[in-house]
Order: sequence, then C-alpha cells, then structure tokens
Amino acid sequence: LYTSKPSGAEESGQRLAALETIKLYLKIADRELVLGMFDKALEKCHTADIDAFTKEALQDILRTLIGHVDKQRIQNIYTSSLDKLNSKDHKEQKKTYKILEEICKCDTEEAQAFLTTSLSDLQSTLVNSLSKTSPSSQLPRLRCIIQIISKLKVANYEFVYASLPEAVLCIRAVNQRAREAAFSLLVTAAEAVLRWEEGSQDDAIKKFLTELMVGLAGNPTLINCTILAISRIYFQFKDILPQDLMEQILNNVLLLLSSSSREVSGAALSFVKVFITSTPVSISTRFLPSIMKAIVNMPEDCKRHTRQKTKFLLERFSRKFGYDLVASLVPKSDLTTHKRLKNLRKEAARRSRNASENAASDEGGEEFAGGAAGGRHKSMDELLADSSDEDLLEDEENIAPSAGKKKKKKENTWIQDGEEIVDLLSPAAAQSISSTKPKPARDAPEQIEERKRKRKSDFKINADGKLVITDKDDGDDSDDDDKDRRKGGMGDDSDEDEETFESLVANRKRKIGTEAGSMKSRKSTASRMSGISSKSGYQPGGSGIHRKLDAAPGSEYKSKKGSGDVKRKGRPDPYAYIPISHKTLNKRKTGTVKSKSVFANVVKAAKRGANKGSKYKMKEVKKLMEGMSV
Repeated sequence: LYTSKPSGAEESGQRLAALETIKLYLKIADRELVLGMFDKALEKCHTADIDAFTKEALQDILRTLIGHVDKQRIQNIYTSSLDKLNSKDHKEQKKTYKILEEICKCDTEEAQAFLTTSLSDLQSTLVNSLSKTSPSSQLPRLRCIIQIISKLKVANYEFVYASLPEAVLCIRAVNQRAREAAFSLLVTAAEAVLRWEEGSQDDAIKKFLTELMVGLAGNPTLINCTILAISRIYFQFKDILPQDLMEQILNNVLLLLSSSSREVSGAALSFVKVFITSTPVSISTRFLPSIMKAIVNMPEDCKRHTRQKTKFLLERFSRKFGYDLVASLVPKSDLTTHKRLKNLRKEAARRSRNASENAASDEGGEEFAGGAAGGRHKSMDELLADSSDEDLLEDEENIAPSAGKKKKKKENTWIQDGEEIVDLLSPAAAQSISSTKPKPARDAPEQIEERKRKRKSDFKINADGKLVITDKDDGDDSDDDDKDRRKGGMGDDSDEDEETFESLVANRKRKIGTEAGSMKSRKSTASRMSGISSKSGYQPGGSGIHRKLDAAPGSEYKSKKGSGDVKRKGRPDPYAYIPISHKTLNKRKTGTVKSKSVFANVVKAAKRGANKGSKYKMKEVKKLMEGMSV
C-alpha cells in the first residue's frame, strides 16, 4: 500500500497512515522477517529499472527498519548512501541525509556500536560534503550534526568549530525549522565545549565566542547572522558570562549599530533588545548611556527602517529606567527622539489609566455578582412579582419614545390564569401560555356596580360640573353642619361616602396660617368663590376690582394665530424697543436701509409725541391767557 503511487489527496493520507502502521508492527514482528524485508528493500533500491517514486518509498521503509537490524546491515546502508550525498538530485540527497540522521539518532546497541567505530569517517564526510548541500537538505543535515556533537564523549574541537559557519549561515534559511535547528546546533556546540572543559568555564565560553565573533569581519549578511548567533548564545549562557566579555560583545555590537547597512543595524538592535530584556537592571544601567548614544547616532535611513524596533527599545528603557533618565541621555538637538519619547509617555499614561478604569469596573462587577450570589435566592413568588405584566405596562407608558429612533418590538408572553393557579411543571401548562395579550373576562353585574360605586367621587359637584371642596377645621364642626353643607350640594350620599370623606379630611394635616400667607387657605377660598360665582351667575369683566383675576397681564395682546403679541386698535403698543446686539456697533451693518428705518421710526414717533405735547401746552396757555384777559 505504501509503495503504490497515490492518485489523490485521500490516498496520500492513507500512505502516511500505512507508514505509521508499519512502524508499530515492526516492534512486534519476527526479527528474521524484518531482516529479510530489509535485504529485499535494499537490493531492490539499487536496481537500475526502478522508478523514482518506488525508490523514494523504499528509502523511507529502509529508514524505518534501521532501528531493528544489526550492525552489519547498518554498515551496508551507510556505505551505499555515501555516494548519494553529492547527488544533484535534491530529493535523493535529502532522503540520504534523513537515513544518516536516523542512524545517528537510533539508540539501539547495534547503532551505537556502529557510531563508535565509524564516527570519525562520518564527521569527515559531513565536513567535505558541505559545499554540495542543497537548501532542502539543510534541516536533516543540521539534525545529524546535532546528534553527533551531543554523543561525542571525547573532545573534538575541530569538528565543533568546523560546524559553526554552517550553523551561522543557516540562521537566514528559508525554512523555519532549519533556522530553529541552526540555533539548536549553536547551543549544543557551546554545551559540548563547556562539558569538555568543566574546570574553566570562563575560558571555554570566551574561546567559543571568540571563534563565533570571527564572522563580524565578513559581509553584511554574514555580520547579520553572526550577531543573531551571538544573541542566542548570550541569552542561553548570560549567567556564566564574565563581565569583561559581556562589555566587549556589547561594545562591538554598538559599534556596528552605526553601520549604513539595514541588515547590520537591525541585527544589532535585536541584540540590544535581548541584552536589555535578559540582563538585570543593576548591570544594564551602566551601559544605558552608551546604548542611547549609539541609537541616537544611527543613520537616518536605518532609523526609519528600524523604527518599530527603536520604539520598542525606547518604551522598554522608559519603563525600566524611567522617562526622565532616558530623556536626559538624548541630545537636545535630536527633536525627533524627544518627540517620540513624549508620545510614548502619553501612550503609557493612557494605557495605565484605561487599565485602572477597567480594573475598577471589573471589581464593581465582581462585587455585584458576589452580592447576588451570596444573598438569599428569590422565591418563585418574588420572581413572578418582579416580572408582573402590570408593572411592565406602567413602565412602558411612563417611558416616552426617543425622537428619531425606531422602537424595537418586544416579544411578550402572557399566562392565562383561570380559577386555579397554572402549574408550570405540568404538561398542560403550555396551553395557558400565549404570545398575545388575552382579553379580560367579563365581570358579573354585582362587580360592575361595586366598581361604579367606588369610582363615584367623594366630593360635591355643582350644576356647572365643578368640584366643590369645603374647608373644615380640625374636628370643631359637628356632624349637623356637614349634613347642612351636603344638602346645599348635589344631594345625600351614603353612609360609606360620609365616612370616606371624613376620614380623608381628618387624615389630612393642614397648617393654619394667615389668609395671605397660607397657600391651602387661598386654594380653599378660591374654590369657595368659584362655587359662589357659579351659583350667583356673576361674570367678572372690565377693569379695576371687576377685572378677571385668572387673566395674566398682557393677555389682551396675545395673538390667536401666532405665539407673539399683536397691536390692538385704540390701545397702546404692547412693546416698543430696539434690539441691541453686537451688530449695532458695526458701522458697515448699521448703514443699511433696514437698520436706519428702525431708528428713524423711533425718532418719528418721539417727534410726533413731542409735537402733540407742545400743541396741548399751547392750547392750555391760550385758555389761560383768555381767562386772564376777561
């Protein structure tokens, strides 16, 4: 099944499942059967008339069988694979490196014995085949080297240092897993060097980093990869790095920060980021002035290209060392950096303010939830009382709809109650639930009469339909006086009405004051006057004491059509004034015909009044003179 060519995606998945099944069956299969299958697959793989797909499938099966064969057969497959390491077919080369990776990774006794005898030959083979390695074979090759270095028990600095250039260059690999394997190889090589020199770890790490920093003298791409490799080693072994070595590495990286190459400056900022993040504040504070100086002196093109990284660093500096300290290290001439620091400070203040507000709201929500959960649970009656339909209807009537907004239709549900209470747990409860408001059932005639009798007013009504409310002192009047008053009104009421009215009056506590100062006394007097006027038929009108008291001053000038005042014939003008505003002082606007006519009319009216007054005075003087002449 695995060696047959698939015709679609579904069959490709079946091939992978078949390979996993083969791996499981090999653990319980007979050893002789496994060895026979290995020999047949290896023999068929070397035949000339085999197609490429079948050959690749057989190589995968051979790689699976390596952990279940003896040392001689491992030697056979290793010898046959050496010729294919320099093959121009990238797929075949990748399959061969995967076979070598499986041999190095295998933990069986046969595989360990083979590695012990053939390790030196394998190392030289990997070093010599580096120049002909294809990009697709980088991942299995790096994993193979990692397995070899991790299993070296005797010091072999030559092989470790020979593998460093390959690990550094693979940091820029296209495949992400290849990049991760390159960083893992660097860490494994450093651990091997430290393992071989346990007595002097400082010398061992210095020696390793010295070999690694040789790449800083290469082209920009090699410098970029070398700085990233140094960053990984610094992050992994920062606790055992000597102080002078740390300062040396940082000075070299800050020197490269002034490079005009974007690759170099970006990698240098990455190392500064790792340095600030992983180094304690007590140590990193000593190097802050030199770091800020290097960032400020970066070329403008590199600053613009790496503005996101510099923003992160400035924000981290401000949070770790304080805004004032970081701002003091920036020259005053660098206005751009000062502006960025101010913006970062505002953003930090805004984030902290929003975080505090959210925390306060969360605490309030938790308190509310805790109070609701910790309190007594409501009973069914209380829940039904809270969700009463009458309360909902009253709330809907009291709330006015907002202008310009459509009100969403609420879905209400009503429960039709009969003589018995509806049991919501019974199967027949759904028949009593309706989505439309049910009509109220008709009451009996006795209930209707009772409702009318209760609705009847307890106050007296005169012939014009007005309520007559009599004023009664606090218990001084007798029952006979109440009866006489009721006789002058609508007629006799029932005993229940008398008791209701008396209880209403007796329960009301009035403050007795002067006639002019007591508001209630004035209201009662006005009500009595309205009752008297309705009986006598007197209609107020005219001026003086016969004027209408309910008419507001100036109501005779009110317009029946509009909202303003109008002039009445034979009466003075309701008002005469000129509106004064800031436009009155504008010479350009006061020179218009409209503005001149307003003032001219006022002047004309004043002159007209003055002329009338002068004529009247002349008549008075003439009359006085005529009387004197007589």
